[in-house]
Amino acid sequence: MNDSQQNKPDGSAYSGLGLLFDFFFYSIGRHGVRIFGVPSEYLAMIGIATFLFGIPIAVFVGVIPFWEYVGDLGPIRFLHSWIAPAIDHIDYQFRADGLQRFPVKRFVVASACMVELILLFTFATLFSQRVRKHALLVWECYKRETLLQCLFATGAIFLILWYFLFVDWRPLAFLLDRGVHTRIAGWFFCAIAGFPLFTFLFGHIAAIVALGVSHTLSRKLKGVLSSK
Repeated sequence: MNDSQQNKPDGSAYSGLGLLFDFFFYSIGRHGVRIFGVPSEYLAMIGIATFLFGIPIAVFVGVIPFWEYVGDLGPIRFLHSWIAPAIDHIDYQFRADGLQRFPVKRFVVASACMVELILLFTFATLFSQRVRKHALLVWECYKRETLLQCLFATGAIFLILWYFLFVDWRPLAFLLDRGVHTRIAGWFFCAIAGFPLFTFLFGHIAAIVALGVSHTLSRKLKGVLSSK
């Protein structure tokens, strides 16, 4: 899943997630085009800064009482009743064992809204001519099969995490009842911490593919009409 022209270690040494991150952050397409348009060193610095500062800030913002008002808005409640029904199964007074002062529902509502905003942001950036131009360069300079594979992989991860976090908590509760609390808690924390990143990656590649497909279809349609 790598179009890089640079020498890389053998792919067998990478896990599935490692290959995915390698593609997004280190691969180089034709004419030196990168997925994000900036060198990998800058992306690494942005990623470290996001992990060290972005996640703590997001947690702090996620417990602000403002989110109770947002979660009670009619359009938001209607949307979440369809795509995040697990939110309706708890109330704002619910507290988890060992976290008696932590507002669980407020944080869950905030997390869902933040993920939705990240996804909308990745598509909203297409209103910028510069972003559209780079997205089309990625579409033209990378193998279409590779882009579609990454879209499928990130989309699958996004949907799985969304399901476990916002749709149905019963599988998680079942695993907890099986006595694997430590391992599940670790994976649960990693899922929460990594969900915004996977959302951004999925939204970014989805925007590229959507724009590329529409551009290709438009070009072919113009060719058909002009030949008549």
